[in-house]
Amino acid sequence: MSVIRKPEQLYDVRLVDRHRKTGVVQSKDYDKWLKDLADTEDNAEYITAEQVALDSSPASKHDMDDDDDDDYDEDDDEDEDES
Repeated sequence: MSVIRKPEQLYDVRLVDRHRKTGVVQSKDYDKWLKDLADTEDNAEYITAEQVALDSSPASKHDMDDDDDDDYDEDDDEDEDES
């Protein structure tokens, strides 16, 4: 088992819940860690992005036709009733 030496590893968002459940980290220590973190909002770069559609072609008539079900045969039900 490796020993966590850096607070960045100890309070890593991906691991902190596990550390809290096992008692490696106490809630009060984690709350203090979060409170003491520097505000880095000024370093953020804001962007705008346009979502690109994966397939812009309209659905075909076959895709929209609920009456045509290839997996179901009415004749199959009749055979089951006769046996």
